[in-house]
Amino acid sequence: MKRFFVDLLLVILLVAIGSSFMEQDDSYSIEQEIIDFENSLDKDGQYVSENRGDAVSEVHLNKASELAKNSSDTIKEIVGVGVELVASIFKAIIE
Repeated sequence: MKRFFVDLLLVILLVAIGSSFMEQDDSYSIEQEIIDFENSLDKDGQYVSENRGDAVSEVHLNKASELAKNSSDTIKEIVGVGVELVASIFKAIIE
């Protein structure tokens, strides 16, 4: 009986998380941020970068760092697909 309640609580929690992902506000967009930045440049004049050109150098990766980067990218892709799958399941359950 305890197991049933724990499972029920877990399912309710997962449905709540999934539905919150589906209700995210899409009003924020990077395009709007770019337009606002360009408009501020038109008002304020020329933008001067604070970065020095010689301070930026090319990063060379060794085999260990390449492996870490590739592993990290793979894990991010797997988690992203998993989240989309779970969200789709919850969306189908809700609808």
